[in-house]
Amino acid sequence: MENGRIAIRRTQSAMEAEIEWNERHYIIYLPFDSKDIQRMAEFELESCEHSRGPLIENRILYNEVTLTNSLGQREEFAVILQETYGGMMLDKAVTHYKADDLLCAVERMRRRLDEIGFQHNNLRPTNVLICKSGTARPLKYWHAEWRDLAENNITPLLALIEQSKHIGTKSLAQEPIGDEYAEPRAYEGITRLCKHGRYGFVGDDGRAITRYIFSWASNFQEGRAIVVQNNKMGAINSEGKKVIRAMYEHLEYDVATGTFIAILGKYKYFIDYNGKKIAQANVESSNRWGGVDEIISLPR
Repeated sequence: MENGRIAIRRTQSAMEAEIEWNERHYIIYLPFDSKDIQRMAEFELESCEHSRGPLIENRILYNEVTLTNSLGQREEFAVILQETYGGMMLDKAVTHYKADDLLCAVERMRRRLDEIGFQHNNLRPTNVLICKSGTARPLKYWHAEWRDLAENNITPLLALIEQSKHIGTKSLAQEPIGDEYAEPRAYEGITRLCKHGRYGFVGDDGRAITRYIFSWASNFQEGRAIVVQNNKMGAINSEGKKVIRAMYEHLEYDVATGTFIAILGKYKYFIDYNGKKIAQANVESSNRWGGVDEIISLPR
């Protein structure tokens, strides 16, 4: 693989690939149950109404992988992408970091998850990421749910740390202070920040590109960022100007085609890079989160 490396493993729920690309680290999940993709899409939409706390952004890449089944038929699958910020899973971190530091990190993660009402339901050492910033973050959300009274179980994490307490020797970085687990990092020279549960952007020169007006926002990609206002999704450009009005139930950017896919009511829309609708389809006659049987082209 040019300018990168890939490591693949299989779990009970998904095929996973660890990718290092251009000095950034990711995990890609290919769930065995296609319903998990729909759950994740609905979860990301619902997450717009909550504080994300230590949760990592999920990006769904539709029709990204083509596989051939035992009958010789080719099928396309969507994958889920999560960035790891150069961190490592807890089962590996215990051999590097001091036990007391890891105990503090996972306890703070549990407390923060409970506070925001996020129930993970499967906090195992292979599902918890230890970031270089000193934070512990959960991964794999397809069995998670939002609850008024969340009580996350970290007993398996504590047990592993206790068993390995004499192995790790390095000190874990000091955790950031504040009510958000921010991982400030410039994407295309623009950094997404969060204050008091609201998101905004600043340039690499410290100039404010937007105020903190969004309840959620993605990082920039190819000069575009998806944002949420009043529980509706839209997109802005690198100058902070509106490209797509925040009016859609779901909005996704397809890097391969430079096209947005939006859902509003019973329609799925295809929107070009500049925000112009170019085609639409009836959601009821298509897979709501995937392929479309019939696309109606719109006049330009």
